[in-house]
Order: sequence, then C-alpha cells, then structure tokens
Amino acid sequence: MRIKILDRFKLKVRFSIIVVLMVTITMLLMSLIVYFSRKNSTFEMTEQNTTNQLYDLKDFLELCEKIPEYTNEEKKTEFILETLKSKEYYDNGFAFLISHNGRVLSNIPEKFSGYFSHDAISTLLRNPDQKIERTGDFNNAWFFTTKLSYEDHTLGIVVFEQDFWHPIRRDVFRLIIIGISGGLIFFTILLHFIMQPLSNHLISLSRNINKMALGVFPKHISIDRNDEIGEIAISINELIDGLRKTADFASEIGDGNYEYDYNPLSDNDV
Repeated sequence: MRIKILDRFKLKVRFSIIVVLMVTITMLLMSLIVYFSRKNSTFEMTEQNTTNQLYDLKDFLELCEKIPEYTNEEKKTEFILETLKSKEYYDNGFAFLISHNGRVLSNIPEKFSGYFSHDAISTLLRNPDQKIERTGDFNNAWFFTTKLSYEDHTLGIVVFEQDFWHPIRRDVFRLIIIGISGGLIFFTILLHFIMQPLSNHLISLSRNINKMALGVFPKHISIDRNDEIGEIAISINELIDGLRKTADFASEIGDGNYEYDYNPLSDNDV
C-alpha cells in the first residue's frame, strides 16, 4: 500500500516516520497489555485479601461470642460495633453488620449512606459469600458479605476502587508515558545513527549521477558495502568507466583516428 503523502519527504525522513509510527504503535499495544495485566492482578489480589480479612473478622467475632463476658446481649452488640468501627480497609473502606430483617446495626459514614439503600441491603442479604459491585457518589464499591453463625446477622466489608486501584493506575499511566517517551527518544537516536550513513551514501550517489547528467565524469565512488547501496555504487563506477571509454572513442574519431578500437560494454551495447 502506497501512502502518497510520504512521497513529499526524502527517503530518510520517510523511513524515520514509518519506523517511529511502528515503534509507537507497538509500544502502545505493549502498554495496553501491561495496563490490563496490572489491573487484573490488582483486582484479583484485592478480592482475595478482602475475602480473607472478612472471614478472619468473622472467626474473631464468633470466637469472642463464646466468651462469658459477652453473654449479655447489650455488651456483645457494643463489643461487635466497636470492633467493626476500629476496622479500616484502604483509605475509606469499612466493615458493617446487617440484621436478618435488613436493619443496619453498625454506624455507616454519612457520605456512604447512598450505597445502603433498601434494594442494596436486600441484594446483600440474598447473596452472602459473594462479591457485589455497586456504583455511587464515591465511585465503584465492592461489597463482601458472609453470614454469622449467631442471630443470622450478615457481616460485610466494603472497599472502593478509587482507594485500591486508582493510585496504582496513576503510577501505571506514569510509567507507560515515561516508557513510551524514553523508547521513542532511544529509537529516534538509534535511527539517526543507522540512517545517517545510508543517507550520506545516497547523497554521494545522487551527486555523482547529477555530474554525469551534466557530462562531467566524477571520480570512482568508494562505498564499502555489500548491500544494495554497494551494488548501485559498483554499477555507477562501471557506467563511469564505460562512458569514459565511449568519450575517448568519440574523441579519437573526432581527431580522424578511424582505426581506434572500441570494445562494447556488452552484446547489447547500443
């Protein structure tokens, strides 16, 4: 496929544009892979850690429930609520307790009350031991719940994506930007050192061909390469020798030396 707009540029610039675009696209694709890989690993780790913390809290509360000191219902409830209040999960996450009839027993911060609507509480009670996601004023929230062995209460922990994922996401974006910028600078410098000799050789070939177009025989081109540039230089040197012989022949004929031998360059030499 030919991109006509590139025809306006010289070969070095054209090649540089193509390479930089390819490198940029490749690095963007790699960045997307890194981003989603980090996101998946962070989400999986958060879910596993929060689930473990929930069941550790459940075991602790059920163990304390057997202590004689807390046989009094009022003392037991007070102890449970104080325990839940002391728990923090990331910056804003917290533990909560819901009774079997849907009444929230623990104190919930006012700014998170919208997450505990009647429908939300009903969903939490119907789906114990499952992760439930809800969206509210404080971004996406993850609810983890389980049933306590006594009084059919539902114990839960809620964590927020903006606490456990957004800071990591900013760091990932920062690293991606640094990686892409650094990669482009590196490849641009590397491309310059790769293309500069090639560009110099092409300029030398172009200048010699222009001289030949003006009837001037340039010196032999000295390019020690085994690639296509080297082959072009050999061909131009052979062309210079052939044209010089033709010019010498024409000069001899012009001087009246009709016996001067002329050796054709090939069987097809016109």
